[in-house]
Amino acid sequence: MQHDIIGLSGTMPTSVRQHICTTPAAVPQLPPPCSSSVLLWFVWHRAVQQTNAGLHELDSRFNYIQNVVKYCEEAYPAGDKADVSNRAEGYIVDALQAIAGDIEANAANLASMVALQAETLGSLDAKLGHVKFQLRLVGG
Repeated sequence: MQHDIIGLSGTMPTSVRQHICTTPAAVPQLPPPCSSSVLLWFVWHRAVQQTNAGLHELDSRFNYIQNVVKYCEEAYPAGDKADVSNRAEGYIVDALQAIAGDIEANAANLASMVALQAETLGSLDAKLGHVKFQLRLVGG
């Protein structure tokens, strides 16, 4: 995917959305129905879905901004320069406000995913500590 935003151009590496969808750790297998981690799995899965939707929104906003740029390139030379400039500014301000909201939502989703991972690691650490304690008792 080729991006050119404010003069910065280059090929974007594999998208984050594609990484999230294909990374095995990002989409865990559903635990057994009686498992205590079922709720954790559903919360994690929901956060992944929301993040994917947010990334899709960012992609569509990028396309919208590209269309605004194209409009400006076509309308500015032949049209009323002040009108084209004002319209473009309005379009870009609206798009940037929406992008800021999307980034905020994605950051919140990622923060919740990190918090879930930290909670899971804390739980595993406690279980591992218990196993170590039991092994010391047995090993003597």
